[in-house]
Amino acid sequence: GDNFTVAHGLPSSTQVSCVLASSSTIYAGSSGLAISTDGGTTFTHRTTTDGLGSISVLDIYVSSNAIYVATFSGLAISTDGGATFINRTTLNGLGHNHVRGVYVSGTTIYAATQGGGLAISTDGGTTFTTRTDAHGLGSLYSNSVFVK
Repeated sequence: GDNFTVAHGLPSSTQVSCVLASSSTIYAGSSGLAISTDGGTTFTHRTTTDGLGSISVLDIYVSSNAIYVATFSGLAISTDGGATFINRTTLNGLGHNHVRGVYVSGTTIYAATQGGGLAISTDGGTTFTTRTDAHGLGSLYSNSVFVK
């Protein structure tokens, strides 16, 4: 396999926390979101100046041209292939800004938060409804989410 390093455009002082590959596009959580559209030959970076809530990326989900990025400071959503992001937080209904995992099924977005339960959006991430232990979750601390 290939090793991607600073020579390919990854940051020099940060480890990669998560990776997602879709065809020849690679997404890596590393001091923000590093995106390669050429199979890892080069990467471009998206950070807080591009709309990410935090450079600490914990999970990535891609659906068509939309990218969902779970960070320490919210759920960042891009609908333009990663050029820009809108960050969603507790102001939009997330139970907590520390989002540990994200999953999208059809038009529904699920965000697992640390200490705030599971946030669910049915309007593309504009607003979220939070489900907690009061709704039957075993804990307010969710690390990941998957819908089957």
